[in-house]
Amino acid sequence: MWRNDASSRQRSVSIPCIPPEIIEEIIDYLWNDTRTLISCSSVCRVFYPRTRMHLFRTIDIRNRINIATRFVEMTKASPNLLSCVRDTRIRGTTVHLILAPVLPLMANLTSLKIQFIKLAKICDLHAHVFQLLALKEFSLDAFYYDQEGPPFSPLLPTRRGPALERMVIEVDGNLHLLPSFFHAGLRSVYVDTLQYLEVDKPSEKDLHVLSKLTRIAGSLKHLRLLEIQWDVRHWPNPPALALTGLESLSMEIWYKDDLARIDLCILRWLIGSLSSMDKASSLQSLELKLKCWEDSELREVDEMWLLWMRLDDVLSRPDLSRLCELRVKISGEETTKEGLLHAQALTDSRFPLALERGILVVCTDDED
Repeated sequence: MWRNDASSRQRSVSIPCIPPEIIEEIIDYLWNDTRTLISCSSVCRVFYPRTRMHLFRTIDIRNRINIATRFVEMTKASPNLLSCVRDTRIRGTTVHLILAPVLPLMANLTSLKIQFIKLAKICDLHAHVFQLLALKEFSLDAFYYDQEGPPFSPLLPTRRGPALERMVIEVDGNLHLLPSFFHAGLRSVYVDTLQYLEVDKPSEKDLHVLSKLTRIAGSLKHLRLLEIQWDVRHWPNPPALALTGLESLSMEIWYKDDLARIDLCILRWLIGSLSSMDKASSLQSLELKLKCWEDSELREVDEMWLLWMRLDDVLSRPDLSRLCELRVKISGEETTKEGLLHAQALTDSRFPLALERGILVVCTDDED
């Protein structure tokens, strides 16, 4: 009789339910383990929503047409998958055309990277971006179009677009691309909330746009310019950047890259921009990436090093007192370790004031 009562009580005890927040926290530990997440999604329906959130968080489709088509078919069967996507990376015009209809349905898409696509008009690109209301980060590399077309404007005056905070754009000789982003009708999308901007291969026309942008983009804190392509004929009267609101500035300089000495022009432009400030600057970090070809160039003491001494004087001004790091990063295509070490020592001797303040950091690619 006692055994029957004990077994009866044992059968009546139910297994306690695990709170869903604990299940989700356990699954979150597997966020980068795709194989395990797929296995977990097959265990039970309770696991499915959380595993799906991680599995579809990033959609990276680069020149893979079959995968793009398969993904669109999956979203037709399960539309809720689109709400899981936070980051989308697209490469190729055909892949973009396949995904274009479902991109606006990704209500939580915050990051979009597009590479090597071609559209009919430049304004078609802005029309796509305008539909992604949650977008915060946008990257564009190798964009082509058949014709410039009229400036893009919203179809409805009350229609709002996203408010971007971070942009990375490779211009690469496209004279009309960068100005189109900062058209007056798109200011609320590309300018008003922009905090980080990286521009690769900007031209002379692009630098005029950047000069204006640094004056009107009050939220812009970080600017990075790579491989400047400026026509030297326009250098006698360069448009100064407004640097008072920036917290960090990074510029890439190719030492003796051509006979016109674009490197010297870039340094004069930087010194002029810093000298033209009329109030205290927020600049905390300045990075100069000096790229060289061979040792023999690094061993010569020419006008480049003299301009660096002028830069050292400018950076010691009271209105740049917030500057806490001047980083000079030296790299070379065919340079030896000895050549780079010589360049480091030469650089140290050209920034005595920065060295005295303890803000100078000279390094190579290996040391960064």
